[in-house]
Amino acid sequence: MYRHKFAKDNTATSWTPGYFLLKAGVLYCMDDEKSKPNFDIPLCTPHCQGCRRIHLLDRPYAFEIIRSNSASLQLAAADTVEASKWLQCFLETVSLAGHYIDAEKNVQKPCCILLSNDSIIVAMDEPRKSSLKPLGKAKLCDLVTVFIDPLASTFIMLEFEIAEASKSSGEWIIYFETIAEKEKFLDIINLKWSEMFQV
Repeated sequence: MYRHKFAKDNTATSWTPGYFLLKAGVLYCMDDEKSKPNFDIPLCTPHCQGCRRIHLLDRPYAFEIIRSNSASLQLAAADTVEASKWLQCFLETVSLAGHYIDAEKNVQKPCCILLSNDSIIVAMDEPRKSSLKPLGKAKLCDLVTVFIDPLASTFIMLEFEIAEASKSSGEWIIYFETIAEKEKFLDIINLKWSEMFQV
């Protein structure tokens, strides 16, 4: 099941059954396996801004692909295992995005990760305002899994415990410019997590 969500006016289409195919860095939506695609989304910039798990009362295993036009494609899986498999496939696809990516590299927007004593904050630099725009925040104590794909050496996925749907952080996919950056981040996370739980 899927629907389109429009952020500008906070509306969404009705849930619709669909058949999805992820191939060569592009997600295709069809009515069934043999039909022509109704639409497609290239999973690279500037078309795709990321993906995350979302929690809706009527669709507990939902996630969304955030698009560049302030809209998103929301997908509902049958269970948490299916949702995690899709998110893992998206992670692998993003890791290969350089093979399919558009030439407009100027649209990519780097972010920074800020670590406090108990939280992880992701923020984007806004040079015109000389400030940082917070994009997401999660508690370190809610971090339950760090997924590292050996095929995607500069990507990691952080999975957070979901206590309340309204406050959940879900899963974050983070890209680092170098392996050294990734290792430094993981070392700090490991240290802070060990201090919190005294392990």
